[in-house]
Amino acid sequence: MARYKVLKSVAHNIGHSFTSLMNYADDDYVMGHILRFARSTGRDTLTLDFARREAGPPELLAPPISEVPARYTEWFWDLVQRHGSDRSLVQSATLTLRYDIATKRPLRSARVDHLGRRRSELVSPRPSRPRRPHSHSDLAGATEPRRVATTCSTALLI
Repeated sequence: MARYKVLKSVAHNIGHSFTSLMNYADDDYVMGHILRFARSTGRDTLTLDFARREAGPPELLAPPISEVPARYTEWFWDLVQRHGSDRSLVQSATLTLRYDIATKRPLRSARVDHLGRRRSELVSPRPSRPRRPHSHSDLAGATEPRRVATTCSTALLI
């Protein structure tokens, strides 16, 4: 019997996966590509509708991330099935990603130390002492997601 209770977990998992540092395309994180497109076009909200298999606006889905919505749509329905639910229980499923493109934060620069590990440091107009990374995400280097406020919400209507 298909279960409703697991759909909350499906929504949580798809949202976290989309915004994670594991979601990488070409030379940057998917979130970084979307931010760059958002800043250049002025469009700050991306919506993926898993039920209708639509995503937009198209200005935020240019190459190299144009195939990401289709991949996540397939994975969403796979998650629904693997969690013991059924697609007939889902009337609507959307992921909305909204960037605060007006907010600018200091750029992080990546460097490689003598042991081959990636280190990040703040780039500022005046010389400053490099900051030691405190977490895995700090080792990611110069990425757009570290410089902007983002809101991600996943909504399921059952």
